[in-house]
Amino acid sequence: MRPARIVGITVVVAALAVTLSGCRYYWFKPASTPEMFGKDSEDCLQDARAASPTTLKYGVVNEQVYRACLASRGYERQKTTDGPDKHRGYEFDD
Repeated sequence: MRPARIVGITVVVAALAVTLSGCRYYWFKPASTPEMFGKDSEDCLQDARAASPTTLKYGVVNEQVYRACLASRGYERQKTTDGPDKHRGYEFDD
């Protein structure tokens, strides 16, 4: 292979790696502010900790309850990059 082709392939692979590594899960709701999300997220965390006697006793967060609570408040969980109206919440798998 020619050196120019190797450099080109390397640049493309590096660009893909950087782009894909930037994708994380965010909660999206049009016109939401960080303050609004912070309050909603904290309320949902409290609900998720109180989901059962065990989670309440040990302060464990029930993932399904947390996500369902935010969804019921109009948030949608998306794997994307940071941007307006997107917020990082309590995450379990990324």
